[in-house]
Amino acid sequence: MTTIQWTERISSDTDVVDRFLHEGIDVQAPDISDLTTAIEWLALYGAETAEDAQPYANVIAFLEKTIATKQKRAETARQKRAYAEYFGVPVRSVRRIH
Repeated sequence: MTTIQWTERISSDTDVVDRFLHEGIDVQAPDISDLTTAIEWLALYGAETAEDAQPYANVIAFLEKTIATKQKRAETARQKRAYAEYFGVPVRSVRRIH
């Protein structure tokens, strides 16, 4: 996994974003710990006033649902592997676990 060291502030300027994305950086989906860190950061430093709180709460709720989805997928994959190993079949042939 590549750690990105941003040397300048990220802006909405697409040239800045494109330059970083095309310099060989392998962008990966965040893992659960990254999402948890983002939630903690948003909860602590996000909104300065009550009027600003709703968008931050929406993002936090979205990140929490994303974490739950990632956990469910990981558990399903683990169960499929265990089922396939127990019955001696390829994992790709396991469709559903009852």
